[in-house]
Amino acid sequence: MTDSKRPGKRERLASAAAQVLHERGVEKTTLADIARAADVPVGNVYYYFKTKDQLIQAAIDEHDRELDTVIAELDRLGTPQERLKGLVRGWMSRPRSPPATAAPPAPSHPSWTSATTGWTRRSPG
Repeated sequence: MTDSKRPGKRERLASAAAQVLHERGVEKTTLADIARAADVPVGNVYYYFKTKDQLIQAAIDEHDRELDTVIAELDRLGTPQERLKGLVRGWMSRPRSPPATAAPPAPSHPSWTSATTGWTRRSPG
């Protein structure tokens, strides 16, 4: 029996590609990495996408759809302040795993300092 709530393989591949490409970059990402993240056999990747470029384009399209959804939701809010708060709230609540090869998050960088009310930027020097 199939799970009717689970997206199709093509959709899972595009979504996984968007996430893995974001985390690892195009050059370091293999089709096997994307297949594993999508829980799809690697051979199926070639059924849906003939080249890595096609899969990258699908990932870009997936990201574009996500952004369109976010923008539409923010447009329903009344004031610029509400939209900004909604954007920050959505951004902060979105589950994201840190990129494997990325630098540490900005707050731990020496030129940043934590304030009790938020983050403030110190000038270098």
